Amino acid sequence: MPRIRKLVSPQLKGEVYLARIKHPVLKRTVCFSFGTASEATANLNAFHRIWMNPDLWLNPPPPPETPQKVYQQWLGKGNVVTLKGGIPKKQGKPLKTGGDEVARLESENDGLRLKLAEAYKIIEEQGRELEHWRGKKTTKGPALTLEKAREKFMKDYRAGLLSREPGKIPDADAIKNIEWDLIRLCERFDNNTPCDMFDTPEGAKLLNDWIHSLKNARGETISPTRRMQIRVYALKMLEHAGANPDRKAVARPNTSESSKVNDTTKKGNGVITYLTQEEAGKVADKLPQPWADLFRVQCALGLRPDECITLHRNNFSKDLSKLTLAPLVFEDRYGARVTLTLKTGPRDIPVPADTRGIIKARLKKNAVVFPCVDGTAWNDPKEYNRQYKAALKKAAKAARIKKTMDSRIARRSCASWLMQANYSADKVAKLMGNSPEMILKHYGDPDVMSMDLAKAEV
Repeated sequence: MPRIRKLVSPQLKGEVYLARIKHPVLKRTVCFSFGTASEATANLNAFHRIWMNPDLWLNPPPPPETPQKVYQQWLGKGNVVTLKGGIPKKQGKPLKTGGDEVARLESENDGLRLKLAEAYKIIEEQGRELEHWRGKKTTKGPALTLEKAREKFMKDYRAGLLSREPGKIPDADAIKNIEWDLIRLCERFDNNTPCDMFDTPEGAKLLNDWIHSLKNARGETISPTRRMQIRVYALKMLEHAGANPDRKAVARPNTSESSKVNDTTKKGNGVITYLTQEEAGKVADKLPQPWADLFRVQCALGLRPDECITLHRNNFSKDLSKLTLAPLVFEDRYGARVTLTLKTGPRDIPVPADTRGIIKARLKKNAVVFPCVDGTAWNDPKEYNRQYKAALKKAAKAARIKKTMDSRIARRSCASWLMQANYSADKVAKLMGNSPEMILKHYGDPDVMSMDLAKAEV
């Protein structure tokens, strides 16, 4: 295997971005111009598509797929044929176009096609011989890029073709998490990198170092279990694409090590943060639409954030007094089939009168109660949660409320209010789709100072 190719980083010289490269076809150092700042990014991306894929070196995609500036520089001035006024020219000289020349070129092409077919046959025979001696299947044809490998793997995984039980469709949430991890892998090593890069010791080490250096949003190294999950599906994707990475070189995380730390230096005792009803009203008043309606509905019904975006006209009774949660299946704006699942399955929830008014008004505009900006349901719950959380934090700041805000605070507040209203943990648990033990542990009323202990005096 050749050494791993690195991405090119052009330098700004005057107003133009330039880079000196060792051209793999012309076999000499070439100064490549990527143009000014306005065009450099597009030109560099097109260049890397060719640079990272040896199969395109001799036959790069012609314009408009590859910008003319990049295409001409890659082929070299002497190898570019121009067509001006219907006359083909090479190095400024007109090319022969007569009948004799066309006949000669056609004969030459036929001969080259025969030689190419013979070469493919020899390669195929050598591949079978290599399989015999290695005892392993070898891939035929060029290696897939990481992006193509991910698309191929996820397509087969979604269809249940890679399941231990043939035909069993994987859980939708598992599909989202796996695809998210593989997207991170592809972006880290560039989507156009060939998968067989990881067949080399250097490539396997890069993959190993990346997996064991991953961190969460707080800058902490992710748990061994998460690293193990990423390792499993990264290797599966590469092998599904025909690559043969050294599994031993990509170390297995020690999942037996404890990820729990009793850090006594941290403030707080683990009690959940919730809003008072007065604070919740102030936050709702500062929220823009549709977040204000979503927040009020979530407060009233105690829904999980991801349950809010499954709400559809079909989930409600005729008079909107009853909500029956259920997964939502739809086609997004790209025509892809998407399923929004529920964490704990369907359940019935009574809808109070004021909340019915909000839902009725929204259903007049769309069958999906809280759609994305394009009118379809959200096909990316992670992005929805990020936007919702950002809106809540901004509204809390405007309302001068200094409590930590996230997309679950309305659900926690609802549970806390109901517990303070003396509803049993069993009833609140059934409403929230949780267990009584979890309700008592996480959603019980933390406001001890509001208790009237005089009633317990002897």
